Amino acid sequence: MYRFLVRRPGVRISLLTLLNHEVLAAAREHRVDLWLGLAPASHGGVRVERLCQSDLVCIMPPDDQLTMVDRVTIPALAPFR
Repeated sequence: MYRFLVRRPGVRISLLTLLNHEVLAAAREHRVDLWLGLAPASHGGVRVERLCQSDLVCIMPPDDQLTMVDRVTIPALAPFR
């Protein structure tokens, strides 16, 4: 990012951590120009363009009970909240 900014002295980049509903509100209110992250559900007042698709992974110790299943589901993770 440093090289990018050195070549473009007029560009300002801010990194924020926001919840999806906060990002949608910020975009509707023109407080953000661009957001990269997990795709929120379509919502009025903003345009969402899918750039790529990614898999989520579950990382656990080798002796964890979840290693016994072929596929970890969201309900299987509920007891670990």
